[in-house]
Amino acid sequence: MTGPALSVRGLRTRRHCVYELESDSADSPALEVMVERLGRQEGWSVVGQVFCPSGEAWAGCAVELCEEAAGGLSRAVRTNEWGEFALTPANNGPWRLGLVAGGRRYDIAPVPMP
Repeated sequence: MTGPALSVRGLRTRRHCVYELESDSADSPALEVMVERLGRQEGWSVVGQVFCPSGEAWAGCAVELCEEAAGGLSRAVRTNEWGEFALTPANNGPWRLGLVAGGRRYDIAPVPMP
């Protein structure tokens, strides 16, 4: 049976992305990001976790959120002992994330908007 595609509740208000960041070094991190709408007027939640190549959480990494419309850095945080971070609330985007882990800088651009 075929028919029109059905909309899925939440699909337009939430996005989950996983990035395996490549470099010429063996200590390249993986970054998991969840972007979710807080409310119509409240902005967005950008939360995530950074993992070592071994799959363990990577604490102490710097994560930066840059709003492209603002032309620069909006805010920066460090990952906690579980490699987690939260950048909430964020404006409507699009955003670019920066990650500093293991002495290397990675730019993730742009974070997909729902």
